[in-house]
Amino acid sequence: MKRHLRHIVWELGVFFRRNWFLVILLDLSAGAYALDHTELMTWMSLTYISSFTFYVLTIYMPERKNQRNMSKVITPYLREVITATEQIFYTALAGVDYRCNHENPTDDDFFEIFRNIKTYDTSARLEYLGFPNWFEYLQYQRQRVEKNIDRILAFEHFLETDFILLLEKIHHSSFYESLTTAQRQPGKHEDYSFLADPYYQCFRQMGELKDTLKKLSLNF
Repeated sequence: MKRHLRHIVWELGVFFRRNWFLVILLDLSAGAYALDHTELMTWMSLTYISSFTFYVLTIYMPERKNQRNMSKVITPYLREVITATEQIFYTALAGVDYRCNHENPTDDDFFEIFRNIKTYDTSARLEYLGFPNWFEYLQYQRQRVEKNIDRILAFEHFLETDFILLLEKIHHSSFYESLTTAQRQPGKHEDYSFLADPYYQCFRQMGELKDTLKKLSLNF
């Protein structure tokens, strides 16, 4: 019962935040009707109240339902994007002899880590994950991220513009573009130091995606 009540209160809060101006007009309309019972004011007030009711029942509520359903669908894909991107850092860190602050790594940390990753070397961590070398592992993670971003963008009609732009920015980031180039020229680089800065920027963008994930979770 309490959970149901909290849900109602939350939905009312969402409605008022998104439609506060319409609610104010509704109050003004009702107030004007109470103060002035002329035929014109009665007609205007009842017309607005009818329009407001029509909007809530036929536009807002179906749209809100679609948004909640969409949030449930894309949330797992968004988690996959974040997990796959951040796993690169933790897997690389476990595969090289280097220590840093896991919670707040710097760009220098990323350079040292990627400098010690040799393209066709392996590690105990990679073997545990089932990959023969770093080249195969990084290509797998790139494909994993791109696949899930494409799945999310299939619902772009329901997504906010800023969120779409962020996904596109990650999808076409210099990190994943560099990985694509490295796939075409696998023998060009002995290590992955050239990926350090692009990956650092991509890693930081995961913070923005986590904020979006929290907002989507609130829509359930």
